[in-house]
Amino acid sequence: MPVPCAAHPRGYGDVQLPPLTAITNDPCGVPALSTVGGVSVVAENLCLGHWTAKHGLQDLRTPIVFQP
Repeated sequence: MPVPCAAHPRGYGDVQLPPLTAITNDPCGVPALSTVGGVSVVAENLCLGHWTAKHGLQDLRTPIVFQP
């Protein structure tokens, strides 16, 4: 089973929109990245979408490898 992203999904902890179910409080669950452009990003434990949101598209380089 792939290592899942540790980031919470959109709306987690949002005061205006309470969670609809317990599932919305779970971590993202998308497979996490291992390396981006040959640099290890394992410690961040983020999926491609959350990693890009944190670092921006300008830092996204190939090759991109996901954790097993």
